[in-house]
Amino acid sequence: MVAAPETEESRTFKYYQEDFEITLDDLVGKRILDLACGSNPKFLNYCLDNGIDIVGLDYRPQTGLKAQRKRYVQGNILKPPFKDESFDLIFLRALPPRPEVPLLKMVKRATPLLKIAGFLMVAPLFMETNSLHHMQVLDVFNNALAIGADVNIIENKKIGYLSLREPVRCTLVIKKVS
Repeated sequence: MVAAPETEESRTFKYYQEDFEITLDDLVGKRILDLACGSNPKFLNYCLDNGIDIVGLDYRPQTGLKAQRKRYVQGNILKPPFKDESFDLIFLRALPPRPEVPLLKMVKRATPLLKIAGFLMVAPLFMETNSLHHMQVLDVFNNALAIGADVNIIENKKIGYLSLREPVRCTLVIKKVS
């Protein structure tokens, strides 16, 4: 059997697999939001091509989504146009540390969109002591009860950030509990 050729979409899916430790099978039967998915949402396309129920949200107009698909929503991630408890899983990937849009603010707005026991996963975060990511993750931990969530952080050991000079690459995992 000949393997399917690798595409930009399948390469992007591999990045999500590494950061979130997921497989395509983990996504089957779940309603998913790719928050801040970018204007050319390759992960969204890959999931749609494989029958996954997914929606992408970004503030920029889309450029790369296949024309027949209406699964990309242009909008503000701090004012998402979805009803609360709409998603089983929300991904927020490749988020640069930005002081003007604090991680806690995004988590507080995204958590209500989750169904009870749903997950919000944020990666990669580079946890160099006193970095902006580090400080923002501590802020999320300190406010976990207020947002009705269990908060955990997972070090991505297999990614290869082993040098003491390199920051530790992590994934923030938030489970909605109430």
